[in-house]
Amino acid sequence: MLAFIFLLPISFTIPAIFAWKIFEKAGEPGWKTLVPFYNLYIWLQIIQKPLWWYIIIMIPFINVFMIMLMIVELAKGFNKNALWEQGVAVVFPFVYLPYLGFSKDEKFVPADKRKKIKKTVVREWTDAIVFAVIAATIIRTFLFEAYTIPTSSMEKTLLRGDFLFVSKIAFGPKAPNTPLSFPFVHHTMPLSTDRKSYVEWIKLPYFRFPGLEKVKNLDVVVFNYPEGDTVSTVYQSNASYYRLVKAYGRKGFGATKRNLGISFTVRWTNGRITLSGA
Repeated sequence: MLAFIFLLPISFTIPAIFAWKIFEKAGEPGWKTLVPFYNLYIWLQIIQKPLWWYIIIMIPFINVFMIMLMIVELAKGFNKNALWEQGVAVVFPFVYLPYLGFSKDEKFVPADKRKKIKKTVVREWTDAIVFAVIAATIIRTFLFEAYTIPTSSMEKTLLRGDFLFVSKIAFGPKAPNTPLSFPFVHHTMPLSTDRKSYVEWIKLPYFRFPGLEKVKNLDVVVFNYPEGDTVSTVYQSNASYYRLVKAYGRKGFGATKRNLGISFTVRWTNGRITLSGA
């Protein structure tokens, strides 16, 4: 776990390496981009941001959002104030940052020497919406998410229809397999039962980040339905849950998660079966 806490922030120092020439244009030696952690400190000095930003950068997953803000501030230093220009810088930093650094036509201007840009009402609302969507998506994907109890199988503990917030960092958040998706929904679009809320242009392999603890016996957890299982009360058949979802849409079943985790070890010794941890 300690390795994860240190390796993740280090991985987010990589964009600074592509800002070698930008550092030089800002009056800092380019070699400083190669020093993990220190390069982020110098980056904050260049964009003239307070030191508490650095503390937030060290928080796993939240630092994704902070690096995006730092890239935007770096782009502003080259008078890239249009929304599309800042968007390109965030989405393609490994290409856009070297372009700003190597282009002779691009000049870096420190924040205290720039002309203040007065934003229109539309731009202010657009920035606010984009900020909220990105922040909420990161929180929902990696930190915690709201769920509704789908079935009555835990009525002695939780009632069907109860709302709860589920911590994803407890057992480790799962990286999205299809990162290009409509925000704030699960698998189907709003007002639809079968239209996918994601596109499969980019498909990532299964990966789960390390969690703060291991799943223990009788822990209440939220997890995906096992393949081959079905809890359909509408379409009674031998078809698995995921086959039914594919055919009829996920929201048509009104259930997406179950909330019980029990683990035990089965041992076969000299013809005898024993259970441990049950």
